[in-house]
Amino acid sequence: MSSHVCSRGVWLALLMTPGWALGADLNCHAASTYVGYEPALPGYDFTARLQRWGDDIDRIKAGHKKTVRKIYINTLPIFDPANAQENFALYRWANRVHRYTRPAVIERLLLFSIGEEVNDHLLDESERLLRQENYIADSAIRVVRDCQNEVDLEVVTHEVWTLMPEISLKSSGGDTSGSLGFRDSNFLGSGKSIGLGVKKEPDRNKLQFHYNDPYFQGERLNLSVRVEKYSDGYHRSVDIGLPFYALDTRRSWGVPMAESQSTQSRYVDSVKVSALQVQDQAVSTYFGLSAGLIDEQVARYLFGLQLEKQHYAILPDEIVPARVPDDLNLAYPFVEYQQVQDDYKIGFNINQIKRSEDIHLGRDLRARLGYSPQGGQVILQGVWADTWLSRDKMLLQSNLGWRGRWDINRHVIEDGELNLALKFHRGQTKNRSLFMAMEISMLKNPLDQDALTLGGDKGLRGYRSNYLSGDSLILLTMEERVFTQYEPFGLFNLGFAAFADVGRAWFREVDVDKDGWKADVGFGLRLLPSKSDKGQVIHLDVAFPVNDRNSGRAMLVSVEMKKTL
Repeated sequence: MSSHVCSRGVWLALLMTPGWALGADLNCHAASTYVGYEPALPGYDFTARLQRWGDDIDRIKAGHKKTVRKIYINTLPIFDPANAQENFALYRWANRVHRYTRPAVIERLLLFSIGEEVNDHLLDESERLLRQENYIADSAIRVVRDCQNEVDLEVVTHEVWTLMPEISLKSSGGDTSGSLGFRDSNFLGSGKSIGLGVKKEPDRNKLQFHYNDPYFQGERLNLSVRVEKYSDGYHRSVDIGLPFYALDTRRSWGVPMAESQSTQSRYVDSVKVSALQVQDQAVSTYFGLSAGLIDEQVARYLFGLQLEKQHYAILPDEIVPARVPDDLNLAYPFVEYQQVQDDYKIGFNINQIKRSEDIHLGRDLRARLGYSPQGGQVILQGVWADTWLSRDKMLLQSNLGWRGRWDINRHVIEDGELNLALKFHRGQTKNRSLFMAMEISMLKNPLDQDALTLGGDKGLRGYRSNYLSGDSLILLTMEERVFTQYEPFGLFNLGFAAFADVGRAWFREVDVDKDGWKADVGFGLRLLPSKSDKGQVIHLDVAFPVNDRNSGRAMLVSVEMKKTL
């Protein structure tokens, strides 16, 4: 049975406890450097062991395995009482009332248990699984006792405050949206997430509820429920299944179901030109098989059945498009191939600030092929992510995605989309880097309401939302990023950015010079909450359009939440 190390006032007692009382094997002292278990203390620097641009931490010699003798679960508090910047009455109160993650929840995420053999690969992957959870700010697995064929392990996690009021105001591209409610990504320390709130968007208002249980019925089953009421419709979805939760997982299955109704609008020069009501229904079931991790690579095969329906209706108070798309009704079997390379490193100050980041350097391929007898259509979907360059101070990654339906009788692609994204990071100093990105997207025979857009909410930060539209898009971004050591009020990690965006969107069958290239320059502030659940970076940007009097504004200020820098 593992041990839970309480992080709220027993550190000195633990450090003064003799080794035998903590379960040490005193007969092993002559053969090892073990002198007693000393837990990581609040304020533990998870990035101190890392190189910024990626490191591979070796704790057990490559090719060797050792038996796990003991596991210490060490949950660090939200605020460090030994840090004068965080030693306030309010922060100490937050540490006391916070519902800490239950040790059993942490244990379930590990790919090993007491009495089992473990190698360095399992330690690395278990760390990644811990860091994937929004309620864990950072994690590390340390070998605290290494004796011949046995090891004692300490699992260190840093808690964050997860019960959050959902009060936000977002202004981007001239549009304003906001939300009011609450969410908890670690409800009562159980690892389950729940949320309820209202949200105002430029196109609609929403009443939202979601619930997610990653260990439904005490197993590794994932249950996700989402219910949303729109001012113009609704969205309901349920998804239950067993995921490929680890590289060596041998089987998977799932039954996702979703239905929605909303108004889909099309914009030209930020002006709505048409709208339709769209109803979507999708139900699928699948079963996956894998031989596991072989030669640092995983191959997976999924077999399933997909049902899809789309219905389009004219709205009485909206402008009707020139062509209303035909309804869609598909039922088809599919097969999906997945390939994942086991090549990861840990870095920091790349897409986050002062947090460990898992960098996947290998290939991640997912390709799905289906066939629907209705109309003789072949369904194609997929994504291919890869890293082309990874060395000190340099990182180049790509992501290619595609979808569409091939009509066998007419020999054309319907509702096709192709997206290519390239991202390049170039380290300049310890706390500064240059980021460049390119995005290319194309639609082929899209549904009438579908269009690619650029604007303040999508790439061109100096322009109104939906400023450019078309079936083709190119966007270039350059950012100078500065990562600081400042942590205002002990609550935010602070960064800065200076940027330039250049892009165009056009319809290939229309004059490509109608709008031409648009550009903007600007600067911004980045605030990463260090004590609340992950996946949120506050972007405060001031952008200026370049040589475009039609943009409507000489300057545009935007505040929004994003997942990364």
